[in-house]
Amino acid sequence: MRVIWPLLAVIAGLLMLGAMGLYLLAGARGYVAGESIWSKAQKEASIHIDRYAETGEARDFESYRRAIAIVFADREARLAMDETPPDVERATAAFLAAGNHPEEVPAMIDLYRYLGRYPAFERALDVWREADSHVIRMDHLASMLRPMIEAGGRGSKGALVLRNELRTINDDLTPLEHRFSNEIGDATRELRLLFGAGISLISITLVFWGTLISRKMLYRMTQLGHFDALTQLPNRHLFEQTLREAIVRGRRDGTYVGVLFLDLDGFKEINDSLGHTAGDEVLVQMGRRLRESLREGDTVARLG
Repeated sequence: MRVIWPLLAVIAGLLMLGAMGLYLLAGARGYVAGESIWSKAQKEASIHIDRYAETGEARDFESYRRAIAIVFADREARLAMDETPPDVERATAAFLAAGNHPEEVPAMIDLYRYLGRYPAFERALDVWREADSHVIRMDHLASMLRPMIEAGGRGSKGALVLRNELRTINDDLTPLEHRFSNEIGDATRELRLLFGAGISLISITLVFWGTLISRKMLYRMTQLGHFDALTQLPNRHLFEQTLREAIVRGRRDGTYVGVLFLDLDGFKEINDSLGHTAGDEVLVQMGRRLRESLREGDTVARLG
């Protein structure tokens, strides 16, 4: 585990980045679907208010109110997210009231909060705000039209003027809806490319880092398994392995292997009088001196 944990961390990091990218792209997809709902509701509102101006039927005006409520719910969500700090609860309720998918609403809010200043997404938001200003104007004209119709003035000059203005607003909103859809599409594509490039770059970095850490850990474990931690000399395990290999070579080549065992006289007195730290320093210095005295091909080890 000490060797593979960096690689596991790399895999976990990549999974997290991938999940984050998919999450934010789901938010962008939510705005694409939301624009369709918004556009349909706005068109229905325009149709119902125009029909109301013609028929004077209360049910047509109520149909207008239901349709325009969807558009205003989206606007309410945007205003809630523009607050400092964002009112997430109010934005969630408003997005749901506008007919957005419940599973996409959290991603839509987070995309707005964290990438609202991203140029492509900000351009789409600017179009959204501009369209809302037209919708507010539409609702204001509809409120002015209602008392005229209720007073029996369906064919009056004032009613005709308001009706024509409402139709003009509907015509002005159509290109804005197309622009919003295009800007959201561009933002989605850019985010996909951005996350793809970012994940690739971070993946390379994490893999390099994980490989480096794993190699260091493997080297460290090799050191701990074959070398004495204090003197850095080969330990008993490596000594026995080296000795076996030397004996095999000697038998094959018809040569002898020399083994010399050294002990330090009076070492216990050093530990007892100067302490174990001084004793450790003596061992380190002895190991260094012996290592410096070796010929090429010789080995010195600490057995215990």
